[in-house]
Amino acid sequence: VIICEERGVHLAIENLNPRISYLFQTVEEVVYALETVPELYTCIDIGHLWISSLIHGFDFRHEVLKAALSGKVISTHIHNNSSVLEPKPHIADAHAPIKKGVIPVRDVVRILADNGIEHFVIESVSDPEISVEENFRTLVEYLS
Repeated sequence: VIICEERGVHLAIENLNPRISYLFQTVEEVVYALETVPELYTCIDIGHLWISSLIHGFDFRHEVLKAALSGKVISTHIHNNSSVLEPKPHIADAHAPIKKGVIPVRDVVRILADNGIEHFVIESVSDPEISVEENFRTLVEYLS
């Protein structure tokens, strides 16, 4: 933190999906870290948060809003995945194109934007058929 402050750089933690030994699987854990170390910020990864909501059983949209209201979100990772618990559990952090999955990305982008979040990073890597330009157009549409 001291080195970042000396260089005028913000240090951000990213929420992670549930795995043994991974920190920051819930927004509650992220917010606790942000309150404990006030110099920290966060990058919210919506794909990771979606998977965590399935595994830990919390309301996904509410947690997105809680993160946004922390005032500490300096970036977001926008992508999709097809993770579900029913009818057959399937968990995959696929970093799929924005429109290719089950995450309500449009809702998330609106919640974030409506609460002052301005930095969105498209992290779609799983489908070369979907162009960067198409993902960008989709994000712009959701922000309009």
